[in-house]
Amino acid sequence: MQDLFVDYTGKPVRKGEPLLTLYSPDLVTSQEEYLLALHTRDQLARSTLPEAINGSQGLVEAARRRLLLWDLTPQQLKALEERGTPQTYLTLHAPLSGTVVEKEVVKGMRIEPGMRLYRIADLSSVWLYADIYEYEVPLVHEGQDVTISLSYYPGETFSGKITYVYPYLDTQTRTNKVRLEFANPQGKLKPGMYANSEILIDLGTVLTVPESAVLQSGRRQLVFVDQGQGVFAPREVKLGVKADARFAVLEGLTAGERVVTSGNFLLDSESKLQSATSMMAMMGAIGMGDWKMESAKPMEMGAQTAQSKPTEKKVGTLSVLVSTAQEPTKLGDNTLRVQVKDNAGKPVTDAAVSIEYTMDMPGMPIEKADTKRAGDGSYEAPVRFAMAGPWGVTVSVRRPGQIEVRERFTISVER
Repeated sequence: MQDLFVDYTGKPVRKGEPLLTLYSPDLVTSQEEYLLALHTRDQLARSTLPEAINGSQGLVEAARRRLLLWDLTPQQLKALEERGTPQTYLTLHAPLSGTVVEKEVVKGMRIEPGMRLYRIADLSSVWLYADIYEYEVPLVHEGQDVTISLSYYPGETFSGKITYVYPYLDTQTRTNKVRLEFANPQGKLKPGMYANSEILIDLGTVLTVPESAVLQSGRRQLVFVDQGQGVFAPREVKLGVKADARFAVLEGLTAGERVVTSGNFLLDSESKLQSATSMMAMMGAIGMGDWKMESAKPMEMGAQTAQSKPTEKKVGTLSVLVSTAQEPTKLGDNTLRVQVKDNAGKPVTDAAVSIEYTMDMPGMPIEKADTKRAGDGSYEAPVRFAMAGPWGVTVSVRRPGQIEVRERFTISVER
C-alpha cells in the first residue's frame, strides 16, 4: 500500500472519497491487457470478417470486467482509455457515505486477497436490539411505535419502530429479541450504547387490581374481598396481562369491589387456606365466604388489650385527650376526636393537629388524616377501622412559634 487517506477509526467519509492507493503487478497486467484489447478492436474494425470483429469486442468486454472486479470505477476506466498507459497505483474510493467503524490497514502493509480493509457504517439510521419478556411477546409485533431513553441524555427520548421480531427465545433468559430502528440525523445514538425501551400498547379499558392484591397459591390465583365490618372472603380470579404493576382481571371480580392490597402476607400457602382451624388461629376477621371450608367463621383479630375508654396524656406543656364519637369504638367509619388543653386547662384553639393510625401488627399500612377544628379546643377527622383489635394512633400538634409535639395512643376497636 502506498498512500492512506483515511487513517483513523471514526472518521466520516462521503461516497466516492479516496481511501487509499495500492500497487499490484496483476493490476498493471490487467490494464495492459485492456489497452491491447482496445487496440486490437480498433485494428479489426474495418475487417470483412464478422467473426474477427465480434471476437475482438469480446476480448474488450472480458478485460473490462476484470478491471471492474478490481473495484475500478467507470470514470477510472475512461481515464485509462484516454491516457493509453496503465496506472501503476490504484486508488480505492468509499462505496458509500458513513463513518469508519473499523480500520484494518496501515501505510506500507501488504494486502492479501479477501482481506478486510475498512468497515464503513451509515449511522444516520441505527438499529437497537431489545429483549422482551416471554409473557409480553403476544403483545409485540412489527410496525409498533417504540420510545427509548438513555442516561446519556437525561429528559430526552427518541422515537422509532419495531422492524423485526425474532422467531425464537433465549432459553437462558426466557426473553425474545426484537430489532428496533431509529433515525439518527444528529449522530446522538452511537453503537454500543445501552437504552431503556418503552412500547406503549393500548389494552383498552379493563378491570385491574394491584399486583400486591393477588395471592399466588399454586394452581389458583386469589384475592381477598372486603365483605364489610372487617370480614374478608377469598375469591378465585382469572387474570390477564400485567402492566404497570397491575393485573387485568378477566373473571372473578366486578368494578367497585374492595380487595386487600397489603397485609395479605397473613394468608399462608394453599394447604393452610384449606384448614379452617389453623386459619382461625392464625388470623381473624376473615369470613371464608363460599370457600370449601364450611366450618370457617369470622374471628376477632388480636387480643382486646387496649382501653376502650378515652385516653388522656400529658404531651410537653399540653394535655391531649383522644376519643371517638362513638363509644365503644366499632368497626367501620368513625370520627376521631382530639381535645387539646394547655397547662392551665384552657382549650387550645390555634393548633394544627394531624393523625396517623394503623393496626398494631407488623406490615400493616399507615393511614394519615388532617383534623378540622370543632371548637372549644376539639379537633376531628374521619377515620375507618377495617379490623377489630388494637389500633395505634399517633397525634401531632403544631402551634405557631412552638415545637411540634407527638404522642402515641391505643384505641380498641370492637365488632
